[in-house]
Parts: sequence; structure tokens; C-alpha cells
Amino acid sequence: GEEVAQVYVTHTGKELHAPVRALKGFQRIFLKAGETRIVKFNLAPPDLSLVDENGQSYQPSGNILLSVG
Repeated sequence: GEEVAQVYVTHTGKELHAPVRALKGFQRIFLKAGETRIVKFNLAPPDLSLVDENGQSYQPSGNILLSVG
């Protein structure tokens, strides 16, 4: 069947104005019944950055949670 693998980024800092989860990549894959596959995502620094109120990109301190599904 057809599946869509997705990767989301969450910034965990308490004082950040960031989305709860931001979609940073996806891949559409086809799997046969019982088949497994390794899916790789390449994230660049801009994928882990936020934009401040002046429209400037920055990388906040703190942890980043990656969710893949």
C-alpha cells in the first residue's frame, strides 16, 4: 500500500513562540504487505530554526524533539 512518512520538529523551550509541531519533511512510499523500509530525512540548519518578530531566522537554545510517523 501507499504510506506517507513524515518528520516533525518541536522546540521545547518554554519562552519560545513556536508551533507545537512543524512539518519539515515527508516521503511517499509504497510497501507490500509485511514489508519494511528505512526512510531517511536530511534536515539542514534552516529546518531547525525559528523566525523572530522581525522576520529574522535564528536557532534557539534548548532541546529539539523530532517526531517521525
